[in-house]
Amino acid sequence: MRQRSQDTVKLAARKEDEIIAGTRQLLHAVAESSQVQSAQWGNCTRLLRTLFADYPRYANLGVIKTNGDVAASAIPLAEPVNLADRSFFQHALSTRDLSLGYYQVGRITGKPSFNLGYPVFDPAGQVQAVVFAALDLDWLSRSDYALQMQLPPGATWTKIDCHGTVLMRYPASEKGLVGEPLPEMSLLKTFLTRKNGVLEVVDSKGLSVFYDFASTHSALVAGDVISILSIPRNVLFAE
Repeated sequence: MRQRSQDTVKLAARKEDEIIAGTRQLLHAVAESSQVQSAQWGNCTRLLRTLFADYPRYANLGVIKTNGDVAASAIPLAEPVNLADRSFFQHALSTRDLSLGYYQVGRITGKPSFNLGYPVFDPAGQVQAVVFAALDLDWLSRSDYALQMQLPPGATWTKIDCHGTVLMRYPASEKGLVGEPLPEMSLLKTFLTRKNGVLEVVDSKGLSVFYDFASTHSALVAGDVISILSIPRNVLFAE
C-alpha cells in the first residue's frame, strides 16, 4: 500500500509540474502581448476570452493593475473587483516572477481554484500589472485519467490543505467534494500531527479502511498539503 501511495504522489506531482510549466508559458505570452503592454483593456479582454475558450483547465484568466483592481477578465465582471489582498498577486509584485496562491473560492468565478500570477513589465523594467490564471480544481479532479486508472476499485486519493479542505479527489465525486471539508474530518488531527503513516479505521458502514497519508509539497499551491490514499481492507488483501 505504501508503494502504491508513493507512486500516486509522484504521478500527481508530474501532472502538477506540467500544468505549472504550461501556465507559465501562457501567462508570459499574455504579459508580452501588445494588448497588455499597451494597457488596451478592451482588446485585452477579447484576447483573454479567446484564450479562455481553448483552455478548459482554467476557471478564469485576467489582468490586475498594481493597485489590485482587475483591469480585464475573461469572465465578465458584474462589478469592480479588487484582488490586492490575494497572496499570489502580492508575491508576483514582490518576487517579479511566477507566483502561486493558496486555495480560494474566486471572487469573480465563485469556484474553488488556485491562482497563479505573473508580472507584466514596462519598457523600463518596472512591474505595471499582473496577469493571472485561476486553475479550476473541479476540472483537475476530473481530468487526470492516468491517476484514476492507477487506483483499485473502491480506493480514493485525496489531497487536502492544512485546514482539511479537499483540494483534489480521485476518482471525482458526484457530490462535488472539492472545496468542501474532508469527509473523514475526524481523522484530520491525526493526519496533521503525525505528518505520515498508515491507519486502519472502521467507517460508518462498519467496513475496515486503510489510510496511507503523507505531508507533501505541491507545485500548485503555497504551503504543504497532505495526500491520503484510502483502500478498503477487503480490496487491499484481495490484491
